[in-house]
Amino acid sequence: VTFESSLGRLFGLLWLLALFAFLAATVGLLGNLAWWRPLAIAAAVLSLLVIMPWWNTVTAGARWGAVLADLTILAVLLPAWGEQIAQRLGTP
Repeated sequence: VTFESSLGRLFGLLWLLALFAFLAATVGLLGNLAWWRPLAIAAAVLSLLVIMPWWNTVTAGARWGAVLADLTILAVLLPAWGEQIAQRLGTP
């Protein structure tokens, strides 16, 4: 996959979509809205999926940082303790 190819552009747009989903989830969290957790989980999964074609293109620090951030979000929000964390934050 290259940046110039159609497939590369599609994956780039999907990665941008993941970024906007993370931003929207942050707004939902700050606004105490019920939809922020599923959106953050979806954004993390999408981000993990779309980084794979760029694995050898993105610098090691950036790719591992992105993977670590995505996996941390999933580890915190998916299990039962994700519900407890949301309650402590005072969000639905």
